[in-house]
Amino acid sequence: MHKFFYPLLLLLLAWIGAGSYFLSCPTCNKVEAKPKEVIPAAPVKEEMVWNVNDGSRFNAGSANHFTFPITSADPNVPAKTQTAFNQVSTYLKGNTDRQLLLTGFYKEDENQSYSGSYDNLGVARAEAIKANLVSNGAPAANIITTGLSDYSLKFTPKNLLREGVSFNFRGASDLADIGQRLKAEPYRIYFATGSNQVNMDQALKTYFADLKYYVSQVSDAAIEVSGHTDNVGSLGGNTRLSKRRAAEIKDYMVRQGVRESAITSIVGEGPTKPLATNDTDEGKAKNRRVEIIVTN
Repeated sequence: MHKFFYPLLLLLLAWIGAGSYFLSCPTCNKVEAKPKEVIPAAPVKEEMVWNVNDGSRFNAGSANHFTFPITSADPNVPAKTQTAFNQVSTYLKGNTDRQLLLTGFYKEDENQSYSGSYDNLGVARAEAIKANLVSNGAPAANIITTGLSDYSLKFTPKNLLREGVSFNFRGASDLADIGQRLKAEPYRIYFATGSNQVNMDQALKTYFADLKYYVSQVSDAAIEVSGHTDNVGSLGGNTRLSKRRAAEIKDYMVRQGVRESAITSIVGEGPTKPLATNDTDEGKAKNRRVEIIVTN
């Protein structure tokens, strides 16, 4: 056998052994792991629980409500909501052709504790928000305030009223459309049997906002109010009830800031002008109503 065979064989075996050890050694054959790409999380968009807008012209909002303590006209305005208020002030300052109608809401039992200088607690709440906006640059002449009684208002467990003032933008370009809408057909307010209590739903709030703005801008505005009943009871009794309902709505409108001289007619029609049959409960409910119509 060749004299170099054994040395070569030993060298080969040593090479194989060294290679096997290197491959199996946990610390000798490290492969650097590539760092994982960190994708930044998308920012969480806060939900706007309070919004104000002037159609497509302007929009602002806040993740917080502003609140009023029960029986109080002093608002609690969180910082984020104040930022939105400031945006409203800036918008009004730069768009003097626009007006803002602030409508404050209150319960009648709250109002019994109110002793301020305004007509009611709702107006006082609206005026408090107006003062906030004016202090940040909004022109006072461009802000109209009014108050509406709403027995259905809900307070938090801490006796705080959320959104105790509504924001509605108006302008000269809107006046003709508002007038046309108010004159097109009567607005109907419905009652339970024998009741004069008004259910202040969102539709009625919007209607009064439009009516208050229209009357404040049109000096010769004219409004007629008529009361109606179903046929349960005597004709004389129903006629008197319908007149009381019409008078109550007229007084209600005046308390909410509608100019009394604009209400030119108050009549009680009793059951003589039904909208639907009195043979069903549904029909009777439609007939128990007061109608408000703007005639000029």
